[in-house]
Amino acid sequence: MAGLRSTSPRVVSKVASRAFTLIDLLTTIAVITVLIGILLPSLGTLRETARRTVCRSNIRQIGFGIASYADERKGLIPSSIFKADASSRRESELQEMMTLRLDTMDMQGRNVTSAWDGLGLLHEGEYLRGPKVYYCPSHAGLHPFSRYAPVWGDRNSQEIVCNYQYRGAGPDGSRYLFRMEPLKAALVSDGMRSARDFSHVVGANILRADLSADWYPDPTRFVSGILKNGTDDGNPADSEDVDRAWRHLDSSRPN
Repeated sequence: MAGLRSTSPRVVSKVASRAFTLIDLLTTIAVITVLIGILLPSLGTLRETARRTVCRSNIRQIGFGIASYADERKGLIPSSIFKADASSRRESELQEMMTLRLDTMDMQGRNVTSAWDGLGLLHEGEYLRGPKVYYCPSHAGLHPFSRYAPVWGDRNSQEIVCNYQYRGAGPDGSRYLFRMEPLKAALVSDGMRSARDFSHVVGANILRADLSADWYPDPTRFVSGILKNGTDDGNPADSEDVDRAWRHLDSSRPN
């Protein structure tokens, strides 16, 4: 018919040459896969860097809370039933000093009047009220914030455990914040109840006795190795191991 015009073979050839072939598609997918493989580790590193920053902020806020608490008590920092003093006949349970609040049964067994203990006294005294500040975003152990969130506002005494290890005194046993020696002694760190409680694994944010906060790098996982006897099935590290970890963090203090 006069109104119809046939398509030129040359035009068909040009259209076909511009179309994607199966090889082109597979090549594109392969390139995208390689790029994702390259970028994912970087994204993971960026996420962990952000988490470390949040963790350090938490550590600093805990330091401000300790300073405020001590300022009203002639320099004394919060006490803990898990930290035996020189006059006590019982042994210290340093591995349990991630505990903020005791459960009812533990209170009866220890004959205490307040359920709050250690860093938990900062919450009880309203020096540090926000619950999330006690939890590290990199924590991968048994004590995430989600586990304890339902009982923070509960008036009944139920156990609350945080992600930060409290020392309760300086290396010399002093509980007076402004008299602790050395000034760069570690006072708060990642949890040490087990190796998994040491949240960042290859290092930790440390609060020092002078209230400075710094990052302790541990690429060889030395501290995690010290705490390896602590497992996630309910068996904590030994008190001696935790004390050894504290002394190591003291020796790693910045100049």
